[in-house]
Formats: sequence, C-alpha cells, structure tokens
Amino acid sequence: MFCALLATTLTQTTVDLPRFPSLSPNGDRICFSWRGDLWSVSSSGGHAQRLTAHSANEARSAWSPDGAEIVFESDRDGVRNLWCMAADGTGVRQLTTLDRPVTLSAVAKEQIWFSAYLELDVYRSERPYMIPRQGGDPVRLHDAFGATPVPGEDGQMFFVRGGYYDGWARRHFRSAECADVWSLAPDGTFTQLTTWSGNDGWPASDGQGHVLYLSDAADRTVNLWRQPKSGGQATQITSFTEMDINDWSLAANGKVAVAHRWDQLHRIDFDGESTTVTPLTITAPSDAMANAVESLSGKTTQAALSPDGKTVALIAGNDLYVRDAEGNRPARLVFGSEGREEDPVWSTDGNTLWFVSDLTGTRSIHAAKVNFERADLQPEDTAVPDESQDQPNEGDSEGDSEGDSAASEKPTDSEGPTSNWHEALGFEISDVLVRTTEDRNPQAVPGGKGLVFRSTRGQMEYLDFESMETRVLFDHWDGWIDFDLSPDGEWIAYAQHDLDFNSDIFLMRLDGADAPINLTRHPDNDEHPRFSADGRLLVFTSERKAEAYDIMVVALDAEYDRLLEADQEAYHDKAKKTAADQDHHEATPSAWPWSLDDAWLRLRRLTTLDGDETSPWITPGGEAIVFQGSGSHSGLHRIDWKGENRTKIGSGSVQGFSTDGKSLLRVDNGTAVISKTDGKDSTKLGVTARKLVNHAVRNQRKILAIGRDLGEAYYDPNMGGCDWDNLVPLYADLASGCRTNEAFDWVANRLIGEVNGSHMRVRSPSDVPSGAGRTPGRLGIDTEQTSAGIELSEIVPFGPAATATPPLEPGDQLVMVNFSALAGTTLRHLLQGTIGNEVAVTVVRGEEEITSLLTPISWREERQLRYEAWRRATAEFVEQATDGRVGYIHIQGMNQPSLEIFERDLYAACAGKEALLLDVRNNGGGWTTDRVLASIMAPVHAWTTPRGADPAKTGHYPQDRLFIQRTTMPINLLCNEKSYSNAEIMSHAFKTVGRGTLVGMPTHGSVISTGSFSLEDGTTVRMPFRGWYVADQNPRDMELNGAIPDLMVPQTPEDESTQTDTQLKVALEDLLKRVR
Repeated sequence: MFCALLATTLTQTTVDLPRFPSLSPNGDRICFSWRGDLWSVSSSGGHAQRLTAHSANEARSAWSPDGAEIVFESDRDGVRNLWCMAADGTGVRQLTTLDRPVTLSAVAKEQIWFSAYLELDVYRSERPYMIPRQGGDPVRLHDAFGATPVPGEDGQMFFVRGGYYDGWARRHFRSAECADVWSLAPDGTFTQLTTWSGNDGWPASDGQGHVLYLSDAADRTVNLWRQPKSGGQATQITSFTEMDINDWSLAANGKVAVAHRWDQLHRIDFDGESTTVTPLTITAPSDAMANAVESLSGKTTQAALSPDGKTVALIAGNDLYVRDAEGNRPARLVFGSEGREEDPVWSTDGNTLWFVSDLTGTRSIHAAKVNFERADLQPEDTAVPDESQDQPNEGDSEGDSEGDSAASEKPTDSEGPTSNWHEALGFEISDVLVRTTEDRNPQAVPGGKGLVFRSTRGQMEYLDFESMETRVLFDHWDGWIDFDLSPDGEWIAYAQHDLDFNSDIFLMRLDGADAPINLTRHPDNDEHPRFSADGRLLVFTSERKAEAYDIMVVALDAEYDRLLEADQEAYHDKAKKTAADQDHHEATPSAWPWSLDDAWLRLRRLTTLDGDETSPWITPGGEAIVFQGSGSHSGLHRIDWKGENRTKIGSGSVQGFSTDGKSLLRVDNGTAVISKTDGKDSTKLGVTARKLVNHAVRNQRKILAIGRDLGEAYYDPNMGGCDWDNLVPLYADLASGCRTNEAFDWVANRLIGEVNGSHMRVRSPSDVPSGAGRTPGRLGIDTEQTSAGIELSEIVPFGPAATATPPLEPGDQLVMVNFSALAGTTLRHLLQGTIGNEVAVTVVRGEEEITSLLTPISWREERQLRYEAWRRATAEFVEQATDGRVGYIHIQGMNQPSLEIFERDLYAACAGKEALLLDVRNNGGGWTTDRVLASIMAPVHAWTTPRGADPAKTGHYPQDRLFIQRTTMPINLLCNEKSYSNAEIMSHAFKTVGRGTLVGMPTHGSVISTGSFSLEDGTTVRMPFRGWYVADQNPRDMELNGAIPDLMVPQTPEDESTQTDTQLKVALEDLLKRVR
C-alpha cells in the first residue's frame, strides 16, 4: 500500500527522448527506450509504465505476433545481445550470447530475425540471421550481405544493403555505400527496390502489397515512404522538414505506425490513401537519475607547482583545487562550477593563480587569490610588547608605519609571496580576460609583466598587466602550437606547422621588434621547446631520424659548444646552484649573447632509443632532462645533459619542476605526484572530494563545447553548409534529456552528422557493464545446422580448430565442449569465458567420438585469420585464372604492417609475371599511399648489368639503392565502396597519374585528416582538420567525392551467394588485354 501511494506521488515528467519505438501487433501499445530502460505506453500517449530497470542500455524491441512477449536488445552481458520478456516486463531471459552487437529487426511466429557482423567477412557488412524463438545459434537467412531483414507477404523478405560505415547519423550523405532496400523472393531472386543515392532503409511490409521504409529522398529530411513490394513508383507518406524520423515501427495490422522524431513520438494512422500524423505526449515518473555524485579520486588531469614549492594547484573533475606539496592537508576547492576549469598557472611571485574556465560560454582567463588563511582563525595578538626588546627610533625610516602600510596594501612581485596558499581557506576569484574568443593555455611572463596565451586556433596574444590590453603576437591556422617563454621575459619559443605540416621551432621577441627566427630548419617535425632556467639551453623533440622522435638540445649561444666537457660540467654544476638560489620573482636576464643564425647546425641529439622520445622537460640548471618514452621504453626517463645515465623514474605526464630544480611534479593515473627529479621520495597528492553532477547541465555544456571546438577548427569553415551556430543550442537542449552515455553519444553524433563529414564520432566513457570475462571464444570454424546437430563445414587455416590436438576436420559433428553436451544449449554459451583457456571439444567423426584440445581466440584474432585465408585464396585464384601471368596483392590497410607485407609480397607477386593486380577493396585507410606510389611509380632512369650476365636482360636495378622495392610492370587497381580514407587517396592517385585501370565501384567519399579532443568527462570527439583535393584538371575535394573507377563493376547479391568475384575477373580481363 505504501509503495502504491509512493508511486502515485512521484513527480511526473514528460518523456523527452523516447527512442526505438515498437508497436504491438494490434497497434494499441508502444514499447520504447528512455533513459536506458524500456517502457510501455498506449499508442495514443499518456502515462508510461516501466518494463525494465537495469544499469545496462536497453534499445530496440519487437513484439511477438501474439503480443505476449517483447524481444529486445540489451548490453547486460557487455555486448548488445537479444533478450526476451513478457509484455509486462516479467520473466526476462537471454536469447543470444554473441560477441558482436546485434540489430533486432523482426519477431515471427517461430523465429527472431536480426543482423550482425558475426562472420567477420573481409567485405565489411552485416549479414541477416534468424534464431528460434526460444533462442539458439544464429542461422543465415540467405547467403548475401544485408541488414535489418523483415518478412513480407507470401514468403518474400525485405532487407537493406549498404550503410554499414555511417548509418543514418551522417545527414545528406550520398555515396555508393549508402543504404538501399532490396527484396528476396521465395525462388531466390534478389531485387533492388530503391536506387536513391542517399539512404533508404528500415523496411516493413504493410501486408497489403507494399513495403514502407525510411528515406531522405526529398526535403533533405528522412521521412516515411511507401512503394509496391515488387518495385515501382514510391510515394512519400510523411512530410517532415528539418528534423528526421530516426526510427519507426509498423503494427502487424498495417493500420498504425509510430515514429521517433527529435524528442517526441508520432502516431501515424493509415486510412486508405489518407494519413494522419499525431504527436504524442508521454509522461513517466521522474527518477533519481537527474544528479549523480562523482568521486574525484583518480581524476586529476593537470597540476602546477607554486614558485615557493609549497603548494600544488590541481585540476580534478574539471574544478580547481590547491593542496600543500607535502601532502599533509587535504585538497581545498578554489573554484568549481558547472563549466570546465583547466590550465592552472602561477604568477612568478606566487600570489596569483590564473586558470581557464568556460563557465561564461567560451574559454576565459580568471584569477584566484587567497582572502582567508588558516592563521586568520586565530584572534589578533594584543599583548604588550616586551619593553626589553630593541625598538626602532621614532625617526628610523625602517620603522616608518606609513611605508609598511602602503607596502602591505599594494604588494609587488619584488616583495615575494604574501599568501600562504598551502594554508589557505578562502579565495577571491576575478575575471582577467572574458571575451567571445577561446582564450587558453596561459603562461606567466617572467617578471610579472603579463600573460601570453593562445586564442582562436593558432593566434598567440600578449596581455600586458600595465595597460590590461592585449596585442596579437602572431596569427596562424595551426591550433597545435606549443610554446615556452624565455626566463628574461623577452622571447617566446614555439613549435609551429607550415602548410606541408612540418613543424619547426621558432624564436620571436615578445615586443615584436624582429621577425621570428626558424631555429631548427628541418623538413621533419620539431616540437615541444623548453628553456633552461638561465635561457642558455633549449630542449625539444625531433622526428628527423628513422621517423622516430628523439630528444634534442641546442645551446642558444655558440660559446657553450666551444667549452670542453669538463667546463660544460662545471657550468651545469654552477647553473644548478644558481637556479636554486636565485629570486624567481624577477626575470632572469640572459648572461650570454645568443647565436641564432647557426643554431640549426649545432643541434645535439640526446636519445636514440627504439620508438619515440617525446615531451622533454629540462631541469632549471640544465643538468638533466626528463622525457616520455614509448614501446619497450615506455614511461618517464631521466638523462643527464650529455644524454647518458638514463634511468626510468616513473610514469605519467610531467607538469614541471620546482624553481630550485629539486622537485618534479607529474600526473600519473589521475593523481598528482611530487618527487625528487630522479623519481625518488614521491608523495601522492590526490583529491578525495566528491562532486555533485547535474546530468542535464553537463550534457548541455558538453554539446556546447563540441560546437565551439568543431566550429573553430573543422576543416570546412562553412561546416558542410549547415546552420551550425543555431543547431548547436538545439542539440544542447535535446542532450539535456539524456541520462546515459549511450543516449548522449546518440544525440552528439547526430549533431556532428549535420556537417556531413567523415571521420567524425563522439564516444563517451563506456557505461556498458563489463562482460569481457564472459565473452565467448571462437574456434575458427564455420558450421551448419543439420538434423544431427552442428556440423563443421569449414575450418579456418591456422585457427584453433585447425591447430587442435588432434585437428578438427570438415564434416565433424560437434557434440560437447568441456564434456558438456550441446543438446539444449548453444555453442557460444558453452564457449563463454574461454578466450585464451584450453578447452576440450568432442566431435563425432563417422562412427568414432574424438576429443581434441584447443585454445579459443577472440573475434579480432579470428577476423585476421579469416582475412589471411581470403587473401591467399584470392591470390591463388589469380594465379590459376591467368596461368601464372599476373600477380596479386591485397593491401589490408594503409598502415605500416600492411606496407611491410606489401613490400614482402612484391617479389613473389611480380617475379616471372607480366602484370600485377593491386587491391584496396575493403581497406579502411591509414597513411601509406605515398609509400605505395613510390613503389609502383618509381622513375626508370637507369639499369645495371654485372659482368657475366646477359646484356640483353635490361631493366634491372640494385634493390639496396631503392627507398622501397619497386615494380614497373603493368598494373590495375581494384577499389570498392568500402575503400575508405587513405585507400581512396590511393585510388584517386592511381587514376590521376594514369598508372593503370581503376576497376570496381566508387570509393566511399570519406577523405579527411582527423585528430581528436576530449570533453570534461573524458568523452572523445574526433576533429577533422585538413581536407584533401584531387590534383587533376578538375580539382575537387575528395570528401564527398569518391574515386570513380574506369570500369564500374557492382558486387551483387547473386555474386555473394555463389562466392563469385566479378570485380576481380573484370580487372584481370582488362589487364591481360594490355600485356598480350
């Protein structure tokens, strides 16, 4: 009774983001997903009842034909699998235990239909499957690729081909990879029903001779369309504009549909040719998900040590804290807000702590000062002074009371710190620079003259404290500028890219009196400059040897390089002591005249480790450098000024040294750590506070941050032609209704989809329950369901089944796993949690029962084995089809491992051959196009012949003189709609330079260089920053313009069903014509 009363008194709220609706068979109830759970409501709207309450994400659902059960998607076990429950939410049970996410599409009387990327095909696409209503191992519905299968009339099936890469989030995208609706007749005939260059999908049969589906074929908006089931003229049913239909469902009676659009469900009633669309208002009990309490332990991201070394400023949970450097007192909040605080930096006198906050809507610079200390808790001492102590004379200027008062009212940098930050209890916050620009990364100018900071993209500015005015030091497009200020406060050293994306180190006077000086002058990247405390040495990282970063140092005065080693040692000893003793409140004038014109010739390499050495920091005295290693040398390392005596001192990211050079501050695994510079005597400075987070506010601010940063740096200033500035606040309001990371990502990815750009994605930290320990292992087998059970139809070479003891064979009947019978369960269920663990598998071979030992592998490992088997089989087909005249190489990815395999296989593929067929189909991209082109486009300027060889055999060249092994024989290149990014650059280039015939289908149309940035909670946002353009007689952006083959050859469902590669055959036929 109390619970019922409580339920009626809970605050009701409007359901603001109902997704994935499904209608009951008679159309009277809707099941939908909201805030990660499933709910049920009348199809006319009203009050919703909760069906599930689980920390996992429950997504799409479908009702059984009798309306008694609901099948739904859930990631309760770590992967999106299929589950089932009664229509009232009771009796939940799991139907599948797959290791790849599934997409539910239909529930029939005896079967459940869905699609998934289960078989790890080289052609990146889902396949359609079914399982029995009670659950079981998936069985193909047909042998072609396809997604979201649904039953039609008279045994017809509708499904979708294409759209695997981008789905529907990328609005207005047009590509050969976009989705189309197809049908499969009972006689096995495939028919393409839609041919729109955009997306057509999510079909459903109305049972009256039509297929209904979503399409963006009109109004630049996804709407509901109707078409005869055998094809023909399509009719638009809904006429929404601006905001798409995101998902929909059709009742089994064909009379009612429901669609999700923006933040609302719409009921669609069909009455003959007329249609009525009604927006639904749905309410539900509000719950406790509006706020969350987060621990800030392990969430420190930045730290800064005060000049006196007594206090550490910390950014934890995006708020600003301070803590005493000895770790005796807990961290104290200086400034916390609903915004994001970052970039703490101390004034040189230690009285002011500057930081950046986006609370005002843009990144702005603010200042914090102590206004209440622990000592202020004590009453003022009014005791009469001891008369026996020496007292100053009345006329003694040192005891002038007015002078003391004036000094205390207006302290200057030269007077030293007046605030005990490590004893502080209260703080005063003031605005320093609040503008419409993004102002960040401040550094204090030595001597307290001002701040240098980065504004829009690569614009560097100087804030003068005397006038409180800013002036631009330089304006540039490069948003990755890294800089340091010279100890005398006169120079800025910075790393900046040119249009060839080569970064050099520049020196520039802060007063702008002279042009910047390129200090490094090298065609490879030089980055992360840092001065020694006396300004004599500059350390940085450089990529100039073997494409790996090493630590370099340069003496800015040539005199240092002329010193004997013993004199250099003496200098560093003295510099170390000077740095420890000097007053850091003032700028440190340079004691040596700089020799900059020849500095680029006097650079000295300090490291030569395998991998990259990056992020160098030099001790104030210049006697040691700390850097970040990689690979087998990962972690933080310390070397001396000669590059010797390397020791590993820990891990994490360096935040700086103390001014006396005795302490090192770093952030390691979310906690600030202070130690000696050799890593010893470390003290952890954690933040144990807890923070109340309002989900609605946080999600709004995250969307606004995405809008700001993408709006500032996205490669196309027109943002793909969308109204970005007005769309961002709309999506921010929509995101306020999200209570799960999955829902936020769904909204955020639709925001960035408005730009219609590739390589874009928003990914929050996972809120999926960990299921890694229960993920089913794979055996490297293909199976068929037979009357006797599961029969092995194919064995993947070098997989667990192939290497088992004894090996399994095609035709074996699988009967037990670890001596548990398969009868009554599924193979994947028995293989849960077996990855990397030895398993006993029992099969029946003929009349004999055989037990083998094998070790299951992950789906990623099996995918690679299947790829390698496909590549070998394709090369063998080419060998046989051309009588050994043509070689074949498939390039899996445009990356270093694939490049090495390409070079390895080049000899075998070309030796004794007349031509070569290269293949970048299904290649996801990377960066190695120019390396491959260097191999196949190498100029023929000479040949060599040794004594005793046949002089008639020309065209040979010493391989050790080549940058990469080459071939000059005729070549064709295969590409398809799954060729992506750098594989498309390769396809464009091959056609532009006229190296041969490009065969296949247009590439995806997604070519862009991308980086990423992070939001306040660790959400990652990909940031496309550089466009690529075809350099031919018709220059064009490769983004949205895939490479068009010379010979267009589609891949058909019929080919897939018979495992026929028509594209390969056409490419070979064309190639053989050129070598006959």
